[in-house]
Amino acid sequence: MDKQISHYKIIEKLGEGGMGVVYKAQDTKLNRPVALKFLPLHLQAGGTARERFMQEARAASALDHPNVCTIHEISESNDGSLFISMAYYEGYSLQDRLKRGPVGYQEALDIAIQIASGLECAHESGIVHRDIKPGNIMITNRGQVKIVDFGLAKLAGQSQLTQSGSTVGTAAYMSPEQISNGDVDHRSDIFSLGILMYEMFTGLHPFKSDYLHAIMYSLINEDPKSVRQIDETLPEELEWIINRAIEKDPGKRYQNIKDLVLHLEALKSGSLKLHHDQVQKLIAGEQQATDTGSGSLNALLSGAAGAEAAHPGRAIPGDSTESVSGPVVSQKPYLSVKSVLAGLSVVLLAAVLILLMTGENLQTVSQIFRPATMPEVKQIAVLPFMNIGSDPDNQAFLDGLVETLTSKLSQLEQFHGSYLVVPASETRASGVNSASAARESFGVNLAVTGSVQRLDRGVRVTINLIDAISLRQLGSKIIDDTFIEKSVLQDEAVFSLAGMLNIELQPEARQVLTAGGTSDPGAYEFYLQGRGHLQRFDRIDEITTAIGFFRRSLEKDPDFALASAALGVAHLYLFRRTEDVSWIEPAVEYTERALELDNRLSPVHTTLGLILIEKGEYERAHESLQRALELDPVNFEAYRGRARAFMAQQRTNEAESTYRRAIEMKPDYWAGYAELGVFMSRYGRFDEAADQFRNVIALTPSNASAWRNLGAVNFYLDRRQEAIEAFNRSIEIQPDYSVLSNLGTLYYYDGNYNGAAEMYSRALELNDSDYQVWSFLATAYTYSTPEKPDEAADANRRALELAEEHLALNPRDPGLLVSMAGFHNELGDPDQTRDFLNRAIRLNPAETNTLMGIGTVYEHLGNRDEALSWIGRAIGAGYSVEDINRNPQLNLLREDARFKDLVIKHAQEND
Repeated sequence: MDKQISHYKIIEKLGEGGMGVVYKAQDTKLNRPVALKFLPLHLQAGGTARERFMQEARAASALDHPNVCTIHEISESNDGSLFISMAYYEGYSLQDRLKRGPVGYQEALDIAIQIASGLECAHESGIVHRDIKPGNIMITNRGQVKIVDFGLAKLAGQSQLTQSGSTVGTAAYMSPEQISNGDVDHRSDIFSLGILMYEMFTGLHPFKSDYLHAIMYSLINEDPKSVRQIDETLPEELEWIINRAIEKDPGKRYQNIKDLVLHLEALKSGSLKLHHDQVQKLIAGEQQATDTGSGSLNALLSGAAGAEAAHPGRAIPGDSTESVSGPVVSQKPYLSVKSVLAGLSVVLLAAVLILLMTGENLQTVSQIFRPATMPEVKQIAVLPFMNIGSDPDNQAFLDGLVETLTSKLSQLEQFHGSYLVVPASETRASGVNSASAARESFGVNLAVTGSVQRLDRGVRVTINLIDAISLRQLGSKIIDDTFIEKSVLQDEAVFSLAGMLNIELQPEARQVLTAGGTSDPGAYEFYLQGRGHLQRFDRIDEITTAIGFFRRSLEKDPDFALASAALGVAHLYLFRRTEDVSWIEPAVEYTERALELDNRLSPVHTTLGLILIEKGEYERAHESLQRALELDPVNFEAYRGRARAFMAQQRTNEAESTYRRAIEMKPDYWAGYAELGVFMSRYGRFDEAADQFRNVIALTPSNASAWRNLGAVNFYLDRRQEAIEAFNRSIEIQPDYSVLSNLGTLYYYDGNYNGAAEMYSRALELNDSDYQVWSFLATAYTYSTPEKPDEAADANRRALELAEEHLALNPRDPGLLVSMAGFHNELGDPDQTRDFLNRAIRLNPAETNTLMGIGTVYEHLGNRDEALSWIGRAIGAGYSVEDINRNPQLNLLREDARFKDLVIKHAQEND
């Protein structure tokens, strides 16, 4: 072969197989390495076969995804030989990886997710691969998966089984419908991926044989051993996923790759077990195809007014971020920024060590080879560190170090305008563990990675700064800490990173970073371990373990302010998890003690303010939060807390001004827009709220909470289809318990009360501490067929018990008081009903749900005049007339001519 083909200079032959010959070459026009694949003669025939291939290859090359390979050009040489030019990358095939021995569980899960994600992109564009096998899965030296040979399999068709040069290995990954020459669609790729997963997780092929016909027979007629029969340590959920993927009947298989991606990601995050029964029905096709409950119609803003009393609540957009105020419904955001240059390659040989350039880095290919430089605007994600030696006792220390390092880097934001650090809660929730994934998930341009290794005495910590675009290392530091005289780690880690980031630390910044620390190395080590355990605040045992470490830390150094503050946060988390109000006072005491020790800690002032909001002590909360902002003017959590305190006091103008000020301080931070959108939705400003959630999505296109909230406001605006689409997008990104409750609410408003009761019951199986969902269940039982009065009464009693616990903590919450009035009314206690109703009214509520709740309770009490008055106010504030028309509790009220006049008046005022 000539050394020059068009503008490509051939460097070397890389490999040859049944699907062609691959060469490494240099693109002399763009000065970049490429891989050239020349197709075999039987695939280069003229006429329809050639044209069909060209069409397929063009379609494949138009795809854009980081897990599919990029095609630069489809062309032909001077002698008419058809070839494909692709980006070139060093790496290895999955086939080579399997030859080296078993694939670890986490590595196999990560590879499976990446393959499925790449196939999802192709399937959405109507492209089926048809030849998913280990040789067509390439892995870069950085661990990124690339699917190759799209298009070629369709051209080759089933002739692969008869062409000379075909192998038994090709048939071993085909679906039964391919083997039997049946109709082949995207579900065939799912079957082939199922075989790959089986082989990666067990080390064995499910249909292995040395003979082609034996494999073909086994694929069509025999069932393999389950993966847990081979390795009982594998999760049941994984076994279930693989069994679904390799169902011989395509109709019983996963019907779309999106579900498979969702379940693999849920398995990775540990949440699939919680949704096991729900997911089984989804796979079996027992749920509605539209999955209308994919959003979060009743995700509630923690610490603010509740939904209306005595019937399934209106959609209330939920929290946008996690904070020390505790975990909130459906708030694990997965943020992503779509790449603009990633494409899809059609080819690569199984055994050659090449991979294609991803182009996912939002730059031209030529830029990849330029030296990486420090960006002026720094957007940083601190990723989980590697646990060298996999010592489980080391994990909490490692997690605590990452958490602390992120917190300290965040405190530098006040000194540098073009600087933003992704909160540790977001990186932790998303499961992101590589710089390229951080780029996709958060849109960052810098990532901090590292490792921790236990030494005979102390630890060795390695910290790296990575350019998330070029994936080049910008700096690295190794820190050995013996924890003998003083820990060098607590200061040197963040100081070293600041140096890598070209940030000059002035004395004021150094003072902020070292405030609240300790001179006792043992105290610092216990503190880091406590912080690591506290990350898992969804488990009471982890919180109590963290408290034990913080106390040991304070035993070593009673003046360690950060350890005392951490104890305050831990006790607040205990309250959040148990709803036991006795944990609030210790939270206050430990936090105030920390401030006595060091009054310069802005995050600790914020924590105290948030605790005081929980207690209803809003004036003191303002003082603490104002002090936090004086110390750190860009402290977003302090702005968030102040706005919530204003809302609780019905000072809505000041709340809105606070949210807008937070956005001005950080215009590129999505959470500010999300909080403002939640605020607007609470006061019936749904169109404005939708604009804010769209702002969030523009900044973070895969933010599950933003899609959920956009669906909620569209629900309010009676844009049902748009709401469903947004909810579906949210559930694709990240499911949670509130989705089941949302399904119940949708069923309720559609008159399907039995379906609503079932969904609410399932939601409560996952989280039984939400008094509102208990009340929704009670109402669904009331209108179900047959009616279930006893079950309704039991659910109302449980709702009342939970609500009373909240009331003991904050007696100034009007939404809660209205809900309690409704519960007492349902339980036949009119005196208590009126008492709670009057207490709520005296607080002068303004939220639409609360106004509607008051009107609904008055209707139940038989006071139609007051009912119409309050419901009229709710409609004027933005409550949906359509939802009132769907509510069976208000059937008699709707017949009243005065209600019809209200509706007409409202319509005229809005013309």
